[in-house]
Amino acid sequence: MRDGVKLATDLYRGDAVKQAPVILMRTPHDRTKQKGTGEYWAKAGSIFIAQDGRGTQDSQGVMAPYNNEGQDGYDTIEWITHQKWCNGRVGMIGGSYVGAVQWQAAVENPPGLAVIAPQATWSSFYRNLYLGGSVRLTLISNWIAGNTAKSPGAKANEMGQALMRLPFSDLDEAIGWPMPWLDAYLTHPEPNGFWTRLDLTPRLPELKLPALHVLGYHDFFSRESVDNFTIMQKQAHDPETRKKQRLVLRPSDHRTIGKSKVAEIDFSPTALDVGAIQLDWFDRHLKHDAVANSKPFPPVRYFSMGDNVWRDADTWPPEGFQSTSFYLQSDGKANTRKGSGRLTRDAPNNEQPAVTVRADPSEPVPACPVRKHARSRQPFGGLSIRGLLKTATMCSTIAPSNSHNRSHSPGISKPSCSSVRIRRMRIGS
Repeated sequence: MRDGVKLATDLYRGDAVKQAPVILMRTPHDRTKQKGTGEYWAKAGSIFIAQDGRGTQDSQGVMAPYNNEGQDGYDTIEWITHQKWCNGRVGMIGGSYVGAVQWQAAVENPPGLAVIAPQATWSSFYRNLYLGGSVRLTLISNWIAGNTAKSPGAKANEMGQALMRLPFSDLDEAIGWPMPWLDAYLTHPEPNGFWTRLDLTPRLPELKLPALHVLGYHDFFSRESVDNFTIMQKQAHDPETRKKQRLVLRPSDHRTIGKSKVAEIDFSPTALDVGAIQLDWFDRHLKHDAVANSKPFPPVRYFSMGDNVWRDADTWPPEGFQSTSFYLQSDGKANTRKGSGRLTRDAPNNEQPAVTVRADPSEPVPACPVRKHARSRQPFGGLSIRGLLKTATMCSTIAPSNSHNRSHSPGISKPSCSSVRIRRMRIGS
């Protein structure tokens, strides 16, 4: 890298391939776990590179979440394009953190970066972490704890109890060891200059880059990923770039992209091969393959929840669909688990009595089903949560509308509801 730090890198290339486009994955989650992925892309005629991010696994330096990814991405792509086995064109692939580093590299405008395929990720880290000013505390605490080295002899405390600690600046101590980045994120709850480096959204329209946006309805990155697609399709300064965006919406959460079973629901009969979509995408925009470019190219492919079929559209939301308003109503007795609150499509026709609830920070209502993986956002039934509520309850009394007029809302479903050679190296200055 430009500061002399060297990053551990694996290269996958077919024996018969002398020069080809490169698909790059930069990850903090151990590049050696990408052997199958690397062999897949090598057999497809590309060169695949997996790289450990700065300060992770076998790479030098210190891991600071997202802090160096833009510059390290630029330097890596620049290095790749100077190698004799690269034809000068590079694509990037991966999801979550590995998706974000694609946007971070892209806004640095590295020569040779031709296409990206970010899955389930952000372009504004603040906007994804703070929802209406409320921090996703469990999400960020678990992630930072899992990616911050423990102090010698440190033992992790029970996370549920640790998360009750106030002030937030002491939360890392409650978990069990220093986490300066957790402190920094939690002590900057407003969208000020602290977050500027991780606010890429204003720069997206400047990009001249095809992007494949893949995500799940139940993913906690769903808002951000859909917004990224919308910005690139409708606001990109380059008209050709607007035409080279694709959105794929699946019935999955953050843990289940590429899988057919989501929580208690098996979508196997209608499963979508994300790998095939990615292969087509890189054939089109990285290889400029004539056969791939001759095929139809719907900008949006989405799964219609309830009737469980795949549909195509030109944009999102699809044309002809309209937003639907829902109204909370009550006779003033919606403040118990068996209260009379209702969620309806009809606006109240008279003034309704206020509902008073008691908020107790020491006994919060869980934000998702209390299961082993608290970060999961899956289509579980709601009965277990309702049984835990001790405050206000609003019950849905919505009847399904006709299928031709139904709004296909993300997250809503029916209640039933040749040989390959691997080379390892370090990329330095």
